[in-house]
Amino acid sequence: MLPHPARPPLRPALVSVLLLGALGAACDDGPPDELAQRALESGVEPTPEVEPEGPEYFKVVAPGALPAINCAEKQDTGYVKGDPFAITVVTVDGKPVEVDTANAYYAMQQAAAADGVGIAIVSGFRTMAKQQELYNCYINCNCNNCNLAAKPGYSNHQSGHALDLNTGVSSVKKWLENHADEWGFARTVPKEDWHYEWWGGGPPQDGPCGIPLFAGDPEGQSFPSQEAPPILLEVGETRSGWLELENVGKASWGPTTMLATSPDEPSPLADASWPAPTRAARVESPTASGEVGRFNLVIRGNEPGSFVQHFSLVNEGEDQISWFAEDTLALNVLVVEPAPPEESTSSTSTGTGDGTGETAGETAGETAGETAGETAGETAGENTTSDGSTSADTTESADASTAGATGEGLDDGDEAGCGCVVDRGPRPWSELSLLAMLVLIGGRRRRLG
Repeated sequence: MLPHPARPPLRPALVSVLLLGALGAACDDGPPDELAQRALESGVEPTPEVEPEGPEYFKVVAPGALPAINCAEKQDTGYVKGDPFAITVVTVDGKPVEVDTANAYYAMQQAAAADGVGIAIVSGFRTMAKQQELYNCYINCNCNNCNLAAKPGYSNHQSGHALDLNTGVSSVKKWLENHADEWGFARTVPKEDWHYEWWGGGPPQDGPCGIPLFAGDPEGQSFPSQEAPPILLEVGETRSGWLELENVGKASWGPTTMLATSPDEPSPLADASWPAPTRAARVESPTASGEVGRFNLVIRGNEPGSFVQHFSLVNEGEDQISWFAEDTLALNVLVVEPAPPEESTSSTSTGTGDGTGETAGETAGETAGETAGETAGETAGENTTSDGSTSADTTESADASTAGATGEGLDDGDEAGCGCVVDRGPRPWSELSLLAMLVLIGGRRRRLG
């Protein structure tokens, strides 16, 4: 069998005609949608290339397998329309990819996996040396199957934002046609169903590589730590405090950035000031990257019990909810029933077992004795004779009354002048009253006599 003759190289004139025809065909079709138009406006012109060959293009990936991402960064030089710029690339599925594009692809790949579709990268960022190699193969038709390649510095892949994917698998091709735009990816070369580019758009990119859009580092808090004794609250009682974090992400914080319960469930410590039972506080003021934001928090004891409440930060954008600063705050709280009100003590209590009754009795006795003594004195004054002297019986009665009222100068068994035995202890109210009445009656009888 004669050997197959080598394929003769194409003449330069013919190559130019073919290249112009291919570019014309791509441009005639126009960008497929708004996202592709954004890519075109970025300065990258669509350059058609021959469909990639080899097993990777038809690679079937298990849906549950996450892409192999190595976030070790490498600085390189990218190109857009021949103009160089600094580019940061990481490795995804073994291929170099611009870091933000890698995060966007990571999110899209996970969404596809949730739908049972496994996406893989066939080709990503190309260095100038790699693009020169492919271009030489195309011009000389001596390698890479003479595949069409863009001039070095003008390939979409040199921007780092272009990816060739395994659309040789029909399920991957169909899924991308239906959902790629939801994640910011667009086909910028209509003739290439495997070629997708990302130039921003879609949900916020919080992938594992580079600086995430949303991130926060704790700076301080007014609440005690979880290891400290629990915060004690009565049912219905509140406690106010604050938490501060530094914004170390790329996106600014605003009204959609909140302190949220973790897990995302209603809290038993929710207060009426919370935006929602699972959203405890909004950032106090707009906080740019590098600034410190404060979250003012009020907790309330709603029911008795012991609670440990964890909080994280969340940004609720229009397209995606981004959780970050996981478990940045944890509160240990003990809620108890209010103490019962104290009972008021009656002023007429005869005794409480602690001496108050005895004290009250002594005070009453002293008051009654003083009153009786004053009355006796007045009576004695009224019985004074016209010459200023006081009758003996009146004086004797007054002295006896005074002694009886105060209990002074009398021993046990002594008579107080009224036939009564005087006791050293405080007299009950009834005895004191009787004594005072006797003094008054005696005084009146003397005046009448």
